[in-house]
Amino acid sequence: MKVITIKQPWATLIAKGYKEYEFRTWRTKYRGDILIHAGN
Repeated sequence: MKVITIKQPWATLIAKGYKEYEFRTWRTKYRGDILIHAGN
């Protein structure tokens, strides 16, 4: 399982389903469950 670090308040919004997408500059072929780490 993969982990992504996202700053607050965005991490909470994603976990609760209010924010559906998180765009990054790098590509990944991974599709599946992830853990959200709420960083500073």
